[in-house]
Amino acid sequence: MSRRIALLETTNLKGRSLTLPLTANNVVEGGNATGKSSVLDAVKLALLGEHDTLGKQGKSLMGLASDDEASAKVTFDDGEESIFTIKARGTTAKVNHTGIEMEPAVRLNLCPEEFWGKGTTARAETLLQMCGDGSLVNQNFIKTCIERVRVQGMTTEGEGNDRDDIKEMANYAYSQIRDGDISSLAELEKHFAEIRRERGQKVKQCHAQLESQPSPFPQEEEGRVEEINLALSKLTSESVEQGEQLATKKAEKKRLSVLRKKQNEFISERDTPEVDTEAQSKLAERKTQKSLLETKEGNLREQFMENPLMPLRMHEMTEENKPNQGETIKVEGEAIWTGSAFVLINDSITWKPRGNTEIEEVEAELAEVGRELHDINNEICGLQLLVEQSEGNTAEDLTQSEHDEIGRLLQIDFDAEILEINNRISNIEDKAQTYREDLDQIASVQAEESLRKRQEKEASEAERKHANIKAVVKTIRDTQNDIVSQAIDRCLDIVNKVTKHIVATPIEWDGATLGRHTESGTWVSIETFSGAEKAVTQMALGVALASRSSFKLAILDEVSRLDSNNKSELISNLKTLVNEGHIDQWIAFTIEPIVGSIHGEINRIDISNVNSVEQEAITPKTNASEIQATT
Repeated sequence: MSRRIALLETTNLKGRSLTLPLTANNVVEGGNATGKSSVLDAVKLALLGEHDTLGKQGKSLMGLASDDEASAKVTFDDGEESIFTIKARGTTAKVNHTGIEMEPAVRLNLCPEEFWGKGTTARAETLLQMCGDGSLVNQNFIKTCIERVRVQGMTTEGEGNDRDDIKEMANYAYSQIRDGDISSLAELEKHFAEIRRERGQKVKQCHAQLESQPSPFPQEEEGRVEEINLALSKLTSESVEQGEQLATKKAEKKRLSVLRKKQNEFISERDTPEVDTEAQSKLAERKTQKSLLETKEGNLREQFMENPLMPLRMHEMTEENKPNQGETIKVEGEAIWTGSAFVLINDSITWKPRGNTEIEEVEAELAEVGRELHDINNEICGLQLLVEQSEGNTAEDLTQSEHDEIGRLLQIDFDAEILEINNRISNIEDKAQTYREDLDQIASVQAEESLRKRQEKEASEAERKHANIKAVVKTIRDTQNDIVSQAIDRCLDIVNKVTKHIVATPIEWDGATLGRHTESGTWVSIETFSGAEKAVTQMALGVALASRSSFKLAILDEVSRLDSNNKSELISNLKTLVNEGHIDQWIAFTIEPIVGSIHGEINRIDISNVNSVEQEAITPKTNASEIQATT
């Protein structure tokens, strides 16, 4: 179904209010600052509801309005309308857009700078969305393509191996791809591209960590560790030996001190003719006191045992020996406090009658006698100890071997020898400490090397994972490029119809961009085309893409870059495309008027002769006659 714009109407847009009838072939002519851009902007706003530079926010778009209100409206030949209005509201403005939803090819024709200003990859994505064949987008096909990815040195076993990594990505792709939906493939590519970026950052971080680590641990240090451990073992043995020697010298020194003390005590006692009289008298007095206390103890014990009040002592509670019912008694045993009274918890108690004052007084006296007996017994024990100590203080003479030992020990300078041994022990400890510091340093380096090895392993794994995702992204992009290439190949026929007689050789697609081969066979990318060649090729692609859309409208805003002859060739080529049914309508904008044999076969609009406010509506004509808007 074909559709054309029959009428374009604007109100207060960039200072113009216009009513322009349009046909299949249209050229808007006018010099600089005559209002051509207002026509193009009106078509953009009416069809897209936004501006490629100013966006869709009312505050920004108010710059296009010459009053508080502005509008742009297109009426199609089937009666459908697309309308854009903007109305000021304080510091902002309200925007309203109604009409037919436009396909991406329309936007590319109206806003070519957006498309050609993108990078190669972004342009390919746009082309994929605009003209790609969705039949190649299939869950199983994409999953299989990813599963077949292979990278150099990939691992297939162990936790986190590369095969499992790629398989996981293939399964994810299967879950995300919607059969026949090209946009799902583009979304998948963006998802994996983000993972690739993250894994690339991980690789950089790992390498940065490695660069900050010291150089690898020298292998010869391993032998050095063995030498140090052997030296430390020898020093430990020497230290033990010196410690034993030190202990021996200290023991001999102490032994000499003991023998000299024993010798001096014997000499002192031998030189005293008799024991001091006062001491002997005190000793005899203590012996007498001890004897008297022992006698008194016996008498008291006998008196205590024969006392007639003995039956009043505490008795165990038995069936035969228990108090009468209601009798007040004194009880000793275990009980529980209930909060208000004591309750006995077993029968293992002792008891005796209470209430006899005489008995209680006798008991108190007996208790006092018992305590006195206890004190006397303690004093007797003390006197006995004093007597034994006094009688045992007889010094003995040294034996012959002890005399010989003293003679030998007196030949030794213990202080000098102990000092020398301590110095040797100190030197051994200093050497051992030096070795231990060396070991600590080596251990520190080994720890750093162990960390480095872990980081090298982590970096290697990160590099493999990065290689995996790069290969997966490439696979998806190759699939996208295949789809785009097939679509572009189908468009090249139209492209070359547009550039016929303008570009010297046919336009081709190399899988990434448009270009052509020179007559000598050299490939020339569109990026290096001459200004006119580049402009017409870019316009040609827009026309070709429009031909694949349901609304086959081609907009050409760069015609002025062509010379007069090429401009005429372009217009002729566009007319042919309309006649052949490849496109339904085209609108070209140019500064200079079109000349040549096609002069009377197009709808020419001299925008400089169209009044800005009271433009009279003109009924569109479908014949190939010149139509000039007048007041």
